[in-house]
Amino acid sequence: MGNKKFIVINTKGGCGKSTTAIQILAPYLFERNGKKEIELVEFDSQNMNAATYSNSEIFKAKYVDITREIDGYLCDLLTSEKDTIFDIGGNRSATDFLEKLGSMSSVFLELVDAFFVPLGMGEQDALNAKKTAQKIREIKPSTKVIFVLTQSLPEYDLERAYRFFFDGDDMRKTQYLTLEHRPVEIDDSNVYGCTVYELGKTDITPIEEKIREALKNRDLAKMNEKNKEIIIIKEQKRFYENSILPNFQKIDEFLSEGKAQKVEKKAEKK
Repeated sequence: MGNKKFIVINTKGGCGKSTTAIQILAPYLFERNGKKEIELVEFDSQNMNAATYSNSEIFKAKYVDITREIDGYLCDLLTSEKDTIFDIGGNRSATDFLEKLGSMSSVFLELVDAFFVPLGMGEQDALNAKKTAQKIREIKPSTKVIFVLTQSLPEYDLERAYRFFFDGDDMRKTQYLTLEHRPVEIDDSNVYGCTVYELGKTDITPIEEKIREALKNRDLAKMNEKNKEIIIIKEQKRFYENSILPNFQKIDEFLSEGKAQKVEKKAEKK
């Protein structure tokens, strides 16, 4: 798989952009590129969400103040040989980024493999997500836009929970990913400073050895402490396997469809 460029964006704040970038896209690229480090760039004048993941070994975070002149820097990132995720802040940061992107040559936009637009369940979330997708397609109509439903709940019918998003037959045909709404697991991931993907793959054998040692020494506090670690790791593994991993195949399919469409268009021109 050649180097990929993903942009995560929505003009609304608090809809799961950083969660999408860090918990879905970074592990996806890491798995698909032979486990090479990913570059994750946050374009935000206020927040640095990736800073909490300082123990992660799958991505390296950079921070860019969107209020400064970034045109040259953006060109460098889009043409780099590294897999890169652009995590764009909400509100004004997203608007400014799209304006700067729209002012650039369309040649650079062809280097973007996909835009990912996360959203929650509310009406305003759906409205902002659709408007963001529209702005992206105004810049380049053929751009691949993939929505990410970041508050999916297994106990609810998806179309019912996201009724405002699925309003209209055209939206039912759109490409989207789903992420189960598990704030506790995400918070645990933040505390440990690495992704759910990494925590879920932690070898629990050394921890169990420490529990055996604590049991031998009748150290109940240490036993409980280490047992909680194992519980968290197993929860992270379930969350990764049940909610995050299924999106990897979907991304493969969506990107493959995009490649097929480009080939067809080139053939039509000839």
